[in-house]
Amino acid sequence: MKDFNLKLLLAFLSGTIFAFIFIILALTLPFKEKKEPKIIFKKPTNRLEKISKSFKE
Repeated sequence: MKDFNLKLLLAFLSGTIFAFIFIILALTLPFKEKKEPKIIFKKPTNRLEKISKSFKE
């Protein structure tokens, strides 16, 4: 009878610890959303930037 109670207790504890680990991971890992990258276009100031911009377009 003691073996059965010990197995029951160990099964309960291991299940609880296993679930607790996943709950902690879910709370600590950040939720990543897809964000659109913000592209800032600046006006070309010198000749090299103007040439580079013309190749990109």
